[in-house]
Amino acid sequence: MSMILNLKSATDSEIENLKRNPDSIEGFLYDDEDTDHDQMDLDKAWHGLHFLLTGETDGGAVPLCYLMNAEQLGAKDFGYGPPRALTSKQLAAFEEAIAKIDEKELRKRFDPDAMTTRQIYPSIWDEGDDAFQYLYEHFKYLQEYLTSAKNRKDGTLIWLS
Repeated sequence: MSMILNLKSATDSEIENLKRNPDSIEGFLYDDEDTDHDQMDLDKAWHGLHFLLTGETDGGAVPLCYLMNAEQLGAKDFGYGPPRALTSKQLAAFEEAIAKIDEKELRKRFDPDAMTTRQIYPSIWDEGDDAFQYLYEHFKYLQEYLTSAKNRKDGTLIWLS
């Protein structure tokens, strides 16, 4: 089974409401008719991107660690643990930090041997440039998503499914 990282924009007041009413989280995340919130998924690139941003398998320095390290939202497992949330302020800091990273810098951080040794998901790092291009494509999507959410002054929910 694949682990896909999902993001869905939310205002700070919506995030606070979801914290107070955790039973409403599932409906918010999976509302198929919702056109008010931007959504995206990073497919299986999330762990590789986290590693390129932080140099860590888990954790790392704020704000670059935010793909995997944000405040847990409720306790219900939606695939691979509970969803997490970034406030608009946290999202803005994350967006500003990754906006400074270009393809050349990201490529410098790409170390297929280290990623394989540290068991960074998924196990594709021996594919070299194809694996890097996969990560870079999703990195650009993430940058676009974060910029859009920041411009609207939104935060985001993050969950693995």
